[in-house]
Amino acid sequence: MDNVRIKILVVVSVLSLLFNNSNALAQSETYVVKDLESWYTIEAKAKLTKNIRLDLAQSLRLDNNASTYQQAFTDFSARYRLTKSWNVKSGFRLINEAKEGSNRHLRYFVSTTAKYKLSEITLYHRLMYTNRNELGLSKDAGDDHIKNLRFKTGAKYGIKNWKLDPNASIEIFRRYQDGEVGWNKVRFKLGTELDLKEFGELGAFYAIEKEFGRSIQPTNYIIGLNYSYTFKLYKK
Repeated sequence: MDNVRIKILVVVSVLSLLFNNSNALAQSETYVVKDLESWYTIEAKAKLTKNIRLDLAQSLRLDNNASTYQQAFTDFSARYRLTKSWNVKSGFRLINEAKEGSNRHLRYFVSTTAKYKLSEITLYHRLMYTNRNELGLSKDAGDDHIKNLRFKTGAKYGIKNWKLDPNASIEIFRRYQDGEVGWNKVRFKLGTELDLKEFGELGAFYAIEKEFGRSIQPTNYIIGLNYSYTFKLYKK
């Protein structure tokens, strides 16, 4: 019983930290635009060898109180595991946005992730570089690559005899665009995953995303659902 109480206390503490930080950010700004978004993803993973995995995902995002099409995109990436706790990953995203004129963008990325386990808690850190530009538009016509350096740190808590293990993370974004460089966004995320055994994994999350460094600074509240299935082509 004591162990259960301790685990519940840890989860509640993470929740409190998540929402207190997000509220502090929101209250420090004068011009804040708030919106509710919903994000949905279906992903297929193929484990080719012990260390190589290919990922293909299709996503849909809605904004304006989760009622209006914002964008859809397809992700393809390849991951290589350097050690048991360290991997590198690279890929691209083809984006279709809901806006006037050209609405197709291409984003590519490279990232590295390290993770380690402390008892029932798995900690991880990810460093990612992304570069995005508009397709069909030249630099002379106004296309400017949007570059971001992102750092994410998080934790997953494996509760014994409990299927919905919680996870939490925080991610900060540093943008490089039009000669301007600076931290411009932070994202707090709290979620859970359900292992469906041979039928894949189902996940759900709630996130708060806060932009800053502008006169008008959006705060987005995000509800997300995702499903993934892994094809284990490699067998020991």
